[in-house]
Formats: sequence, C-alpha cells, structure tokens
Amino acid sequence: MMANERRNPDVRLSDDRIPLYIFVVIFVGVLVVLGGIGWSWILYVDRATEFGGFPAPISIERAPRTISGVNQTLILYDRHGQRLREEQLRRLESFGWVDRRTGIVHVPIDDAIDWMVEEER
Repeated sequence: MMANERRNPDVRLSDDRIPLYIFVVIFVGVLVVLGGIGWSWILYVDRATEFGGFPAPISIERAPRTISGVNQTLILYDRHGQRLREEQLRRLESFGWVDRRTGIVHVPIDDAIDWMVEEER
C-alpha cells in the first residue's frame, strides 16, 4: 500500500474545522451581554442623577487610636484590662483607707462577712 492510498475508500474523512455558525452565536452572545451592561449603566446613571448625582469619593483616613477617651487597640496586644483587674483584686483583698478624714476604710470582703456574722451572734 502506498502512503496516499486510503485503507477503506468507503469512509470519508471530515475536516477538522469549527463551523461558522458557532462563531456567530458566540459573537451575538457577547454583543447581548455588552449591550445589557451598557443599558444597565445608562439606567444607573439616570437614576443617580435623579437623586442628586453620585456621591463624592471620601478619602479614607486612619482611625484614631483614642475615641472618647478609650484606647482602641487590639485586645491581644493590650494588657491594660488584665492589669486593672489584678490591681482591683489586690485592693479588694487588702486593708486600706478610702478617706482618712471621714474614717472610711476598705477591708477584704471575707473578713467583712466574718465580722458581720460575729456581730449578729
């Protein structure tokens, strides 16, 4: 057999080409999508101008670290609350003056409860 000769002459070989109608369908689909985007933009602009136009862009500023006297930091990096709680617990568990002139003192709550119970007896 020669290289040019077909093995089975009854079988026709088809060309490896994409039909033209597929390109036309894709082109029409792209036009429809772009037309829809353009039409929606026109409607959006008309609606926006009806309500006073587009808002002016606002420059984004960095937020202040302190707002109304409260330090705005990440909780993971700020141990102020933990230190404050430890200080308050130390004060609750110790004796001390609140106001010397008036004679007001603070005592540990457990001791105060024990003294109140003793006075009731």
